[in-house]
Amino acid sequence: MDKLTEASRAEILQSAGLHPTTTTKATPTVPPKTAWKLVANLETRPTSVIDDSTDDYLDQVNQEWNRVARENGLIADDGSLLISVSGPGSFDLPWASVQVTSQLQLAQKLTSFPGQPEFVAMSNDSRVVCGVTSEEDGIWIVVANTSEA
Repeated sequence: MDKLTEASRAEILQSAGLHPTTTTKATPTVPPKTAWKLVANLETRPTSVIDDSTDDYLDQVNQEWNRVARENGLIADDGSLLISVSGPGSFDLPWASVQVTSQLQLAQKLTSFPGQPEFVAMSNDSRVVCGVTSEEDGIWIVVANTSEA
């Protein structure tokens, strides 16, 4: 896999149903690497676990992530948020500012390997992160408060 660039990441985000924005009201105070550590470490407990043995598990991940993200104030009123995708070079890139669309396919497109979603999103105010990771017992959706960083 090639190293991610901002241009290649923008293409991936668009394919996942996210609209990259060039202007943002956000001034992130938590770097992507720190947010990843909040959702993927030994002490982390999932907010939700999706059984990855069902045929429609990726759609279930999208629906549950959207529900959890909205309930926890991750998505702004205008549909915007910050996101970091997995892959070589991802920690070298700043947050991507995006708006969600009605065509979300995050679990299908934001993956380390096909069928294994991996991404972290953060609210514009940098208060909350919500990550999706592929684990041995299913797909984890994890919400964390950045004050725990």
